[in-house]
Amino acid sequence: MTEMTTIIPLILLAITVTCAVIFDFIFPDATPGGIVIASGVGGIGAWMGSGGLWHLGPDVAGVPVLPAALCSIIMLFMFAVVFNGHVPVRD
Repeated sequence: MTEMTTIIPLILLAITVTCAVIFDFIFPDATPGGIVIASGVGGIGAWMGSGGLWHLGPDVAGVPVLPAALCSIIMLFMFAVVFNGHVPVRD
């Protein structure tokens, strides 16, 4: 593996964990398993967002940051709605 292909999953992981921490801070107890499960679900969204849905904002080592972060947040929100049966609200 080259350096470039090794760093892409690390960048996606950093985006995913950052989005999961922010989501868990804003909506505590919205996802089961806390940040660990939220990171997994957000990782799927970040992977889909970096796959080329849009190409907005800056790139870091070939990973479009803004679409990856937006899709991660959208996926976390959808997971919270499906799991809880309603839109998460801040207490």
